Amino acid sequence: MRFQPLHALRELGPGPLARFAVYQIALRSGWLRWRTPAFTWEERPLEWWLQSHIPSDPEGYAQYREARSQHFFFQDVKRLGITLKEILGEDGEALVAEANSVLSGRYRLFGQPEIALGNPPNWGTFALTSSSGEMAVVGLDRHWTEYGLNELPQDVKLLWEISRFGWAYSLARAYALRGDERYVEGFFALLRSWREANAPNKGLNWHSGQEIAIRLLALIFSFFTFNQVLRERGGDLEELVTMIAVHADRIPATLLYARAQDNNHLLVEALALYSAGVLFPEFRDARRWKSSGRQFIVRALKGQVFQDGGYIQHSMNYHRLALQAGIWAVRLAELEGDPLPETSVDAVRRMTNWLAAVVDPATGNAPNWGPNDGALLLPLSICPFGDFRPTLQAAALTVLGDPIFHPGSWDELALWLGVEDARDDKSSVAGDTSKDDGKLRREISHRNETDGDQGGVCPDNFPQSGIYLMSGQKSRGMLRAAQFHSRPGHSDQLHFDLWWGGINLARDPGTYLYNADPPWNNVFTGAWCHNTALIDGSDPMLRASRFLWLRWSQARLLGRWRSKDGRLEILSALHQYRSRGHTVHQRTILRVEDQLWMVVDDILGVGEAEVRIGWNIPDMPFEMEESTLRVNLQGSKVSIHSEGIQDRYALYRAGEIIAGEEFVSDSRSYGWYSPTYAMKQPALYWLRSAHAQLPMRGVTKWMLDETDMEDVDIGWLDPEIRRPALSWIDYRGMRLET
Repeated sequence: MRFQPLHALRELGPGPLARFAVYQIALRSGWLRWRTPAFTWEERPLEWWLQSHIPSDPEGYAQYREARSQHFFFQDVKRLGITLKEILGEDGEALVAEANSVLSGRYRLFGQPEIALGNPPNWGTFALTSSSGEMAVVGLDRHWTEYGLNELPQDVKLLWEISRFGWAYSLARAYALRGDERYVEGFFALLRSWREANAPNKGLNWHSGQEIAIRLLALIFSFFTFNQVLRERGGDLEELVTMIAVHADRIPATLLYARAQDNNHLLVEALALYSAGVLFPEFRDARRWKSSGRQFIVRALKGQVFQDGGYIQHSMNYHRLALQAGIWAVRLAELEGDPLPETSVDAVRRMTNWLAAVVDPATGNAPNWGPNDGALLLPLSICPFGDFRPTLQAAALTVLGDPIFHPGSWDELALWLGVEDARDDKSSVAGDTSKDDGKLRREISHRNETDGDQGGVCPDNFPQSGIYLMSGQKSRGMLRAAQFHSRPGHSDQLHFDLWWGGINLARDPGTYLYNADPPWNNVFTGAWCHNTALIDGSDPMLRASRFLWLRWSQARLLGRWRSKDGRLEILSALHQYRSRGHTVHQRTILRVEDQLWMVVDDILGVGEAEVRIGWNIPDMPFEMEESTLRVNLQGSKVSIHSEGIQDRYALYRAGEIIAGEEFVSDSRSYGWYSPTYAMKQPALYWLRSAHAQLPMRGVTKWMLDETDMEDVDIGWLDPEIRRPALSWIDYRGMRLET
């Protein structure tokens, strides 16, 4: 890895680089230490944070809050609990079980199965997950500026996650459902433990403004959920409100870093400031927090959301996080009586439409595309971590006014945000998961790119995001072909995802860990591990640091063609391999109904080259021949056949070769899949390689449902730049020409 200032200046821009440089100067000079002094909780009690005319004694402050008609997403948690029971039904037991686990010292981190950390846990522990090494502990007695994140014994996110207070939502939801004050007692016991271990501005849990902001939103949510109980618990009320004030006060000092990143850091930190300012106007700095927070929310939604609805971080999970932040902001501004500008609301609307097009409507799952650090801003659902329906349903009700999905447990987030759907006949859409999804696809169609040579508009093109969708009745494909205008998180040009029957058959391997010993130091970022081509063993872009890619490789869509009945479809795109002169990778994808998906890779250039093509496949029973991999997919046979670009092949599982011959120097990270952060599972990785004169062509045929290739007749074109590999296809009386 090497940093190149000229590339960084050209691609990142002078503004972000200048802000980052100023932040580093402030950090290293000691100014930030002076700006955020360490103190004890007792040194700055509630009185310190309130305006002078507000009573600060517990009883007086409780009466002051009770007299105010403060608008939040919900007012009466007992009434909300009744609706919650109706939504969840028997599934409510899972919610209660999760809260009971918290009381017994077991926590769900990154959406993983519960792990035992104790009640209370050691807040300086790097949590042991199913895939990480031994537990490590760091002291929390130093000023936050004294910690170097690269010098820690383990990934800092393993320490930060439990201090995001996801457990607070579990206890609050169980209290709403059952009305049992054990969950209130459990919440405040954990809160007092955290306070004792984390004096303001001391320890790693005060290092990141975004971590503080996420924790602040959880504190605010808990305040309003437990509000009725807090009226009689003055001491607990005082401690909780003081913590809210201290957290809000800490964010502005390092907001410059968030502005330099100009991504979810800025949006989430601005949201937390705005929320504290709106909901606690009695704080002496509330007006400033509200004004600053709103300003940066508007700026972030304007600059971070692409015109096609994609999000600036090129990540499915960050898209969800940003959308949750957006709908919280829209709802709170509405309730406060000062709605966000229409441009901001429209940005959230575009993000909603984008996600509706990408998510599988039957399962709620989405491609594991881009950085996935397990973040979930509002864990207000019993649905699995990978299910995007709770966010999508709440967002649709907030900014579109209609639900996408039939009633189900995914309605809980919308309930908490106060936008639950009042359907008179809830059975009218029950079981029809695609009905409203189709409506959304039509709504977004006018924003997307023209459909190849067919004329009209294509609702599956997202050119600013670099996402192109292809869909049959049972199968779906997604091609990654981006023209980058913001820094990419992964080098994944021309990566292809394939879904069949709700199963991600060809998939992105995920992220696993950002910081760990090799090979696990953010290893799943390069082209080598994506479903694309690697030329001469080098990435098409320059990896300048663990999180920074420079010398961006730009892709372009050559065209897409569909038959009028939608049964045949061709998509073609290319990108230049900048690390190898003028070499071009050009990919053409053919869909024949749901029976055949064919991926044609043309490597164009001069001289000889070594080309590798890899495919990430779920761990499932298989049969391997030299050119064909057959897998058993829930009782159905899927045949994956390769032609060309295969002098050698290897099939890996969990870092070990299980078929073919070894031809890579280190295969420890081959054959893994990370569904969420700090978790990896065995998977299959099929790698093919050839060394020959350019141009080269490789073909991968995904044959589903016992495809009869005799019914398919293809007009091939010789490899040539900016021209698809196919001129026409005939299939059972249908013909499609490019």
